[in-house]
Amino acid sequence: TRHQRAEQAKKMTRDLFSQYGESAREILSLLLDTYIERGIMQFSLLSELMKVQPFDRYGTPSEIATRHFGGIKPFKEAVSRLQTALYQ
Repeated sequence: TRHQRAEQAKKMTRDLFSQYGESAREILSLLLDTYIERGIMQFSLLSELMKVQPFDRYGTPSEIATRHFGGIKPFKEAVSRLQTALYQ
């Protein structure tokens, strides 16, 4: 199930989660929760997803990437690693 995949991904990406601050870890965790609820298609719409609740409380999509992950490239890399972990 998606829930099982998300739990396994959390275990596999502990190092990913640990390299970011608390708010970035919360965002990654919210992404996993969104995956459980809606499936992987939401990841392909990431910039749109970041504009709605609960992500909007962290800022705009570019603010989320910059403030919480250190830039767009590190943010995309974190999300990519999360996606990879979901399907390993």
